[in-house]
Amino acid sequence: MRTLIFAILFVSLIISCKHHPDSTAHDEVGDDSLSMVVCADVLGFLNLKPGYLQLQDCDYEKGQVLYGSRYCLSGKYAEYAERFFVINCKMGALKFVCCGWENADGKAGQCAIPMFLRNINPSVICSVTMFSEETLIDNRTLWNDSLMFYVFVEIIQC
Repeated sequence: MRTLIFAILFVSLIISCKHHPDSTAHDEVGDDSLSMVVCADVLGFLNLKPGYLQLQDCDYEKGQVLYGSRYCLSGKYAEYAERFFVINCKMGALKFVCCGWENADGKAGQCAIPMFLRNINPSVICSVTMFSEETLIDNRTLWNDSLMFYVFVEIIQC
């Protein structure tokens, strides 16, 4: 059952895939320009991707995580992204803790899963978390282009 869910999800995600160079991948002749990795955009697939998010990386089949996408965004868009995910996915608002911004009380959001996946297995969820790079900036009004934020989205088999 897990393999079937992953296969359907992966094929569906590939429809909205993004190709990007993988700096660690090399083909046999050593031409990096030919080395490409398929990286699917989970938020794009779910029709929940704001334009200011940049797909950074992805992985699949790691423990309970069937598929995960990682995005980055500039600090100048972080407040918009935070509000978007708090409203649409019930994610916890960001708060400053020690050396960076993270979801208050570790509260990840949950995005709606398409019904065809729910019909196959109702225990699949989509988790969303957001955080900043390490920083001493503890005031929201100082979020700007120099501060980077990250959004992790994971399709999880519970």
